[in-house]
Amino acid sequence: MRTHSLGSARGYCDWLAPCLIAILAVMPASNLRGDELTPGSRLRLSVPSLGRAPVVGRLQSLDSQSLTLVVEGQPSPVVLSRQDVTRFDLSRGRRSRGKGALIGLGIGTAVGALAGIIHGSDPPGTFLAFSAAEYATGFALLGASVGAVVGLAVPPGERWETLPLDRVHAATASSSRRGAALAITVSF
Repeated sequence: MRTHSLGSARGYCDWLAPCLIAILAVMPASNLRGDELTPGSRLRLSVPSLGRAPVVGRLQSLDSQSLTLVVEGQPSPVVLSRQDVTRFDLSRGRRSRGKGALIGLGIGTAVGALAGIIHGSDPPGTFLAFSAAEYATGFALLGASVGAVVGLAVPPGERWETLPLDRVHAATASSSRRGAALAITVSF
């Protein structure tokens, strides 16, 4: 039987640091950038005058008074008054089960490793004595497995970012090609 004391942090840092880097690599980047909405952007709007269900569609046009959405199942685009819109959400894409599994794996690994380190080493001479590094490794493997399964089980969905209504603006701009372009900006 091998028994080790924690002694140096180097033993578990050799594998813990890459795990933490992997977690950070799969975490979504913050949305601190200013965005430009373009025709075709997927939007979810709350319009109480049309009922409780949000209106989801692709942006066709936007000006200071109204916006036009192409909504699935509707034969023609839907024109909405800006005054009627109480919530404006922009789609940031769909989540995937694979990315969820990776995030769960990373979080489970880190939590398991931390639990093993906190548990510490068994006293020398006890039956099946393990070091803190061995506990950290075992708990990290267990945590990784549980985290990956949980991350895989969470159903994928669409990620929505709520945009403040007063910060969605439309303006015309010249285009490098012939004609004019519609620029829609969201300021933060």
